[in-house]
Amino acid sequence: GTNQTFVFKITFGEDMRRISISNEQTFNQFYLSLTSLFQVDNLQLTWQDDEEDLLALKNDQDLKDCLKFYVENGLKSLKIVAKLSQQQAQQPTTQVQSQNYR
Repeated sequence: GTNQTFVFKITFGEDMRRISISNEQTFNQFYLSLTSLFQVDNLQLTWQDDEEDLLALKNDQDLKDCLKFYVENGLKSLKIVAKLSQQQAQQPTTQVQSQNYR
């Protein structure tokens, strides 16, 4: 297929970056470029649709859906919200909570 470029505006906390990806990039490549950009190990990604809902971006299928939306709506750029993944952060908080109940 033809190689297209998509512009994503990625918000991470106070930080906003604009990056371009090609439609041939896999989700994994995209994800790795973001973790190195923001210098973190794990990110939770969501993208914003036309109703300003945040939709999960976790795999190749999600990325395809996201790019399909981009093309169908003739967008100039698409907003992506990146947050630190909660996986690592959850454990200490649950310990703290359980101690409070004792």
